[in-house]
Amino acid sequence: MKIITWNCNGAFRKKYDFLNNFDWDIAVIQECENPAENKEFQKTLERCDSLKYFQWIGKNKNKGLAVFSRSFSIEIDKRFSKVSSEFCNYGDSSHELRYFLPLKINGFIIIGCWCHTGDDYIFRYIGQLWKYLLLNSELIDSNTIFVGDFNANKIWDYEHAWWSFSTVNKMLNQKGLYSYYHLATKDDFGKEKQPTFFLHRDKEKSYHIDYVYGNPDFLKEITILKIPKNDKQELSDHVPIYCELNMQN
Repeated sequence: MKIITWNCNGAFRKKYDFLNNFDWDIAVIQECENPAENKEFQKTLERCDSLKYFQWIGKNKNKGLAVFSRSFSIEIDKRFSKVSSEFCNYGDSSHELRYFLPLKINGFIIIGCWCHTGDDYIFRYIGQLWKYLLLNSELIDSNTIFVGDFNANKIWDYEHAWWSFSTVNKMLNQKGLYSYYHLATKDDFGKEKQPTFFLHRDKEKSYHIDYVYGNPDFLKEITILKIPKNDKQELSDHVPIYCELNMQN
């Protein structure tokens, strides 16, 4: 299975051709408009078989989280919709966790991620994933894959309490899930040589905040790609991550 994740910085309908450069099976796209509610995107879907299967979530129809599959049917795993009164009204529409898309794909669970600010300033970004892991702990095992924009790095641990990036990394490790980039490069967390995000497209403000976490036995190859361009214009402030996995049910 070949997976690509990319925060496209909006208007994916105008950028999807970039994905044709890769032999992908699953594409996890952050800041993607809702394909079902965009007329231009509907025309794209009609002529592009590789975007045939998809799921999308979001509050803003112009900017949410989408997962596309060109090879396998995909189904939302509704077991992951659990709520709990432990967390400041989690389950109320004004405090929902954003954005996580748990999917059944070819016998595996792939959770697309775009860790958002949500409506809770304290538990923003990595705090959203921390909550998600606690709420769904019993459903997560070494056959689960987390893919996407975590909006987090160890360098910002000081901004948080027990829900820091390092805490979340440890929680995932305890489930047998590890960052494929770090497995492949041996880089230390917080000292990554290859950034995935450029704040305001400034090369001097670069950070590693996008990840693929999974069973180490699945990993065949992972690549942090260059900033994609179209007509010499940068398409996004994020670079895609592409990985090839050996997965058998």
